[in-house]
Amino acid sequence: MASRAQTLYPDFAVTRLGRQLGNRWAELVEQVSHLPYADPHAMAYSLTMRQLQRLRGTEPRERHNPFCAACAMRLVADFQGGEATLLDVYYENLAEIMRTSSAMQRQARARRLQAQAA
Repeated sequence: MASRAQTLYPDFAVTRLGRQLGNRWAELVEQVSHLPYADPHAMAYSLTMRQLQRLRGTEPRERHNPFCAACAMRLVADFQGGEATLLDVYYENLAEIMRTSSAMQRQARARRLQAQAA
């Protein structure tokens, strides 16, 4: 996998992505492009782009890094829905990631408490 420094969206890519769907999507891409991969927002974006890859019928071996500007522009260009639809998918993914993260943190705390009690 390419390092984050090699895959950050350059300004031209953010502008082009914004032109493809709209300003809200462009703002989201701009924000996410500066976050670490482990941030829930970056994870939700990555999951959204992976879902677009599956919808497009891209073979797993041909799926590229969703933080590759050219790859993302291709996926968004092929997307049949609009900006609102894609943002809905992103925010659904973000909510799922937040729920999963919260559940994992609760489980980790429970394990620590059990270990301390033993």
